[in-house]
Amino acid sequence: MAGGRAADRPRPGDSKVENRMSARIDADTETGLGKPGRLDAFCFWCLAASAFFTPFSLPAGRAALAIAVAVETGGILWKLRKARFGRLIVPALLVCAAVLAAAAWFVHMPGGSADSRRMWLFGVPAGFLVASLVPAAAEEARRSRGNSPAGMAVAGWQMFLAVAAAATLWGADPEYGLPKLDKLLWFAGIPIWAVCVRSAERLRLSAGAYAAGCCVLGASSLMKQPLLASDLVDAGMARDLAAGLVATGSMTDAQRLMVGLLLSAGLLAAAFGLRARLWWAAAMLVQALAFIIQFKRGSWIAFVAASVFWAWGQRKRKAVLVALGAALVIAAAAPVVRDRLASVWDELGAVKGGRLDMWTRTAPAIMHDHPWGVGWRCVTERMMRQYTPFIEKNRSHLHSNPVEIAVELGWIGLAVYVLWMAGALAAAALMARNARGSAFAPVAWSAFAALLALVLNGIVEFNLGDAEIVLVYAMLTGLAVAGRDSFPEAGSARDAKEHR
Repeated sequence: MAGGRAADRPRPGDSKVENRMSARIDADTETGLGKPGRLDAFCFWCLAASAFFTPFSLPAGRAALAIAVAVETGGILWKLRKARFGRLIVPALLVCAAVLAAAAWFVHMPGGSADSRRMWLFGVPAGFLVASLVPAAAEEARRSRGNSPAGMAVAGWQMFLAVAAAATLWGADPEYGLPKLDKLLWFAGIPIWAVCVRSAERLRLSAGAYAAGCCVLGASSLMKQPLLASDLVDAGMARDLAAGLVATGSMTDAQRLMVGLLLSAGLLAAAFGLRARLWWAAAMLVQALAFIIQFKRGSWIAFVAASVFWAWGQRKRKAVLVALGAALVIAAAAPVVRDRLASVWDELGAVKGGRLDMWTRTAPAIMHDHPWGVGWRCVTERMMRQYTPFIEKNRSHLHSNPVEIAVELGWIGLAVYVLWMAGALAAAALMARNARGSAFAPVAWSAFAALLALVLNGIVEFNLGDAEIVLVYAMLTGLAVAGRDSFPEAGSARDAKEHR
């Protein structure tokens, strides 16, 4: 049987492309329960549902992802039961859960505040979930044949969670920080996306599901945001409608729409038929208008940079760049857009209380007193005011992933974060390279550009602490890791070249 499959494997330069190969991969996929295709397909459609709901409904997106994680992990554990030491897997998972629960118990005994009880309850499901995903990550590492970018992208979040838990347990306020660690558990979607997206067609469907969800978000924003802005004007809290739109803009929505726009661009470039092209063109228009009225300059700049990068990877670079330039000129014609862009330096300048002031003065002062980190999400307005009085009211973060992580998790946490993101981007680059010459290349490049845009936006915004953006990070990183199997022709051609 193995010899038959080897004989069927396409040779470098084979003229038969993705459609046949993708169909065969789906048919040959063996799920954890040993029933080809069914459980695997169920998990994938749960992930697709999560991608669709994530832009506009966090609870629904999380619920669909949780189902996929539970089912796929259960299937992998069931498959590994026959492996050597397989019977020890479940007891080992229970021991890991008990250890984390005990750690949470002894930091602050339950029975006091609600946060203490919540922290103890957090230990049991968190420990079991994290430990149970180790086999999923191991399965993905085996399936990807030890590819180092993919391995770091999958394992990076577990290393990051371990450092975050340790820094918080011994940080400035464990009772405040430990309950907030549960947000990091949703990066569990990374290995599950990587395992379930086994074809280029599934990559396209995943991107399409998320982009469709962004259409819902865009339409909702275009209807509700002007009404909210008008209410602010009527209440005397904004001088005009433009100022009201600026006040009601959402950084979370801006980043979700930024990713949706980039994925929609790839889907439009890869679309076959007039109807599909019209649909994705209309989808991009809705998302673009909603993206503009969020008035978030960091997301605008990250989107432009990622769009230029995406255009660089396409064959029709001039057409893409001309279209992007025309869109920028039209957008810049609006006075409110020009005003927002002109005020960038005021926000980043070294004025008292500005972002550069926080990055160069407040953050180093906190790190001097807490070299190992204050703990995950333990930076508060009260803490920052101990070092400088020039802090915005209700400001509880430092507007930058690297700076925030260095302050909260220390230099070790920052190093793990850099390696994690570098591994994710390297895996995405490998996916884009593998896709060259295929019909799905624009989608692969758009997924790469979307992940790059999030990382770039994270330089001037703490988006790693945003629950909605965590799911987007998990999806894009998982798709990047799955890139080798999503484009098998390129992968087999590369393998043949390496083994000559």
